[in-house]
Amino acid sequence: MPIHDDDRIRAEAYDWVAELTDADVSPQTRDAFEQWRRRDPRHDQIYARVARTAALAGEIPAHDLAVLRGPATWRERLAGVITGLLDAVRPHGRWSVPRVAVAGLAAMCLAVVLAGLVTLRPPAPQVHTTAVAEIRDVLLADGSTVTLGARSRIDVRFTDGGRHVRLLEGEAFFSVASDAARPFFVEADETLVRVVGTKFGMRRGPSGLRVAVEEGVVEVSRPANRRQSGAPTRPVDSDVADRPAPAAVLTAGKQIVSTTDTAISADQVKDIAAPPSAWRDGRLIYENASFSDIIADINRYYHGQLVIISDDLADLRFSSVFRTDEIDSVVDSLPAYLPVELIRQGNSRILIRSLPAHRQNPDAVPASTPSAATALETTIG
Repeated sequence: MPIHDDDRIRAEAYDWVAELTDADVSPQTRDAFEQWRRRDPRHDQIYARVARTAALAGEIPAHDLAVLRGPATWRERLAGVITGLLDAVRPHGRWSVPRVAVAGLAAMCLAVVLAGLVTLRPPAPQVHTTAVAEIRDVLLADGSTVTLGARSRIDVRFTDGGRHVRLLEGEAFFSVASDAARPFFVEADETLVRVVGTKFGMRRGPSGLRVAVEEGVVEVSRPANRRQSGAPTRPVDSDVADRPAPAAVLTAGKQIVSTTDTAISADQVKDIAAPPSAWRDGRLIYENASFSDIIADINRYYHGQLVIISDDLADLRFSSVFRTDEIDSVVDSLPAYLPVELIRQGNSRILIRSLPAHRQNPDAVPASTPSAATALETTIG
């Protein structure tokens, strides 16, 4: 059967899986499924494989279902070919012996090729993303859970020797299932975090990568080969010989902020000011945070773009607490409590510029307004 027919059957099989998982499935639907299944032997074979995949995955979100319905991977195609060849082993009259020999030889050859391809080709990473203001839980194959913050992106790659995640954008909170045989690695901004089982958060921002531990212990390091100028970042495997010793160890209630141009050390470990998972409850909490970091976070919840155009504002620091469902109000209130003005460009882009008095004396706060920290905490918090 042509490959495109297999892909069509595969898509139809996933549709039937979705239909039949409904608790209120009607007898007419079940009859229609049975007719479809008996229409072609390939329908039954492909549906069986699809049903096993769905059973392992549990409830399949709509986005993941759309991916699964897509064309089969090379592994799935080879598995289907081998299954078809092995079916030829069944007796078929006087030609059964030659057919068995040919099918057996072909199956062994394909098995060798399949094993070689699996060995040589690393597993493709699974990419998970969130949109503006979206927070989503991602259940990984090992039972770990990753909560993705707004406008965030990770890729996941599991091997027999380790579990690997890269934080490509935004922030994430990890609840890692314990598995001593397969350590859990998270990588971002040339920094490597290793953990066996714990709960911790990571956030990428202008000031660097923040790692904060809520429960358990993590090790933070930076492989030497990542510091080479222009060297591409490569996934870290659990059996890499040059994996560095941890430069800092974080326990519950501790955090570290690392930048790519400074070495990681134990001296950088500090107490956390707020739970690393507070944003999951819709609260953004800052203590002595830079304005650039706060604006970067707001941009992930704001349906538009805020751009700081005055260099003297980037390192303005203050403390604040506000809700993610009040982002529009937070943005509109900035000029009332900070020495800034907003320049609107169209409906979605806002430039943030410092007031002339602040540019002349960056350490001063306008006398007509309360301090930035107090104002934001009391009016927006």
